[in-house]
Formats: sequence, C-alpha cells, structure tokens
Amino acid sequence: MPQRTTEIDSDRRRGHQTFDFLSWPQSVTPHMTVHRYLLWGAIFAGAAPLSLAHGAISKPLSIKRRLADLEERVQALEQRSSMGSPGPTGPQGAGGLPGPTGAQGPAGGVGPTGAPGSVGNVGPTGPAGPGLVVRDSQGTLVGPVLLDPTSYGVGPLPTVWIARLIGDSVVLLTVNGDGFANQGVVYYASDNCSGQPLLQPGNFSISNFSAPTLVKAVVNNNRAFVPSEGSVADYTVGSALYPGGCGTPPSPSPTQLEPADTIDLVHLVPLGLGIPFSVNLEGQ
Repeated sequence: MPQRTTEIDSDRRRGHQTFDFLSWPQSVTPHMTVHRYLLWGAIFAGAAPLSLAHGAISKPLSIKRRLADLEERVQALEQRSSMGSPGPTGPQGAGGLPGPTGAQGPAGGVGPTGAPGSVGNVGPTGPAGPGLVVRDSQGTLVGPVLLDPTSYGVGPLPTVWIARLIGDSVVLLTVNGDGFANQGVVYYASDNCSGQPLLQPGNFSISNFSAPTLVKAVVNNNRAFVPSEGSVADYTVGSALYPGGCGTPPSPSPTQLEPADTIDLVHLVPLGLGIPFSVNLEGQ
C-alpha cells in the first residue's frame, strides 16, 4: 500500500492528474455511481494515451478541464434525477368550446295522466240550430213550425201548426199557404153563431205551465178562439161555427162549456201579414 501511494505522489510531481478507484467517495448513491462510470467510460474512449500503474490512472493535465466540465454535467443530471414533492394544484383552466350537437335520442315512454285542469269560462252563445219556420210574403216571421205529423191535413188544404206569442200566451195556430187555416168548432147559445163564443173545456189547454200559458186555438176566418178566464158552466147550444161556416149544433151537443176570447189574426202585426205564407228551413 505505501508503494502505491508513492507512485501516485510521483505522478503528481511529474505534472499528471491521477484518479484512484479505491479512493472513490463512500457516500456516492447508486445512480450517481452509474453517472460516474459513464464519465469514466467517456474518458477511456476519447482521452489521450493513459498510463496504468498499480491500479491508478494517469493522464496529462489537459484532461482536467475536460473532466471538470463533465463533472459539472454529471452533477446537473444528478440534481435533475432527484424528484421533489408535488407542487400545489394549479387553477382550473378555461372551459373549452361546446361540442357538436349529438344525435336525437329515442322517444320516451308515455308519461302519467296529468291532473284535470280548472273549469274554463262560459263561451259565447252559439248560432241557432236549423229549424222550420213560416214567413209571410214580406219575410215577416209568422212562427216556428211544430213538427206534429198527426195535425197535418186539417182543413181543406194541407196545414201545419205554428207557435206564436200573443199577449201572455203561446198560442198554437194552424196555417197553410193561404194564411191561417180554419179548424175546430166554436159553440154559441144563439142560433146564428153570434154572442159569446164557447169552447169545450180541456180540449185546448196543453198543460199547467207557468206564464206564458200554452194553448191550442180554434181558427176560423182569421180569428183565433182561446179559453178565457171564465168558469165552466152548463149551456144550451143553439148553433156551431165549423171550418166551413155557421150551422146547427151536433147531436148530442156538449153542455159543459167555457167562455172563449177572440183574437184578430189579421192584425197580429202593424202592417198585417202578407199572403202567401211559406215554410223555410233556417239556421243551417
């Protein structure tokens, strides 16, 4: 061992830089050792002729600068290889641009039935429905037609019943194309169809409706005969007014009769009703 040290010192005195493998620092870490072996490999590969003596390497002093530079690089690599603790999380970056619209998905199932909504406001009155009416030659309304087929054909011409408000009563009258059609029988105590007209009770009041009262009239010569407010009494019949005119009463004649009021049908409107009458279907 003393001889080896003397040779190294001799080399130093001759101006050579010597490196001893055995004097390598014991604190070198494994990865540092790798770097230093690489350093020595570079020296052996590219340095000037080397001299080996007793385990020591000797080279000219011109290599020193080169070794120092390589040493600095190795230290830099060693510093990089040591990993420090993670740094703090950086701030969140700005959001990216919206992506393209995706394809439409499949239709979902039918949802549950919702709760009923609140009741709405009452709507406006709709137009009147279609119906048959009778009008005169000037277009004046005579009355709506009552669809009662059992009443058709009363009198010399086909007739229909109409309803017309007269006073406080809805009066049912028979009409045809010539105007008001005669129908029914009116009784009198006289023998010439004069005086108080009389009607058989119960044959003309439809029912006990509240006002206006609904009654069927006997029509004769543009006059309508309707029950008055008089009471039913016993009468002796002397004559009868038929659709064709005055005549003797039927036999046997009724005895229980009630007084009747007479309505002039010609003057139902200020200017009168013009002939002929026509049936019209309106409101369709």
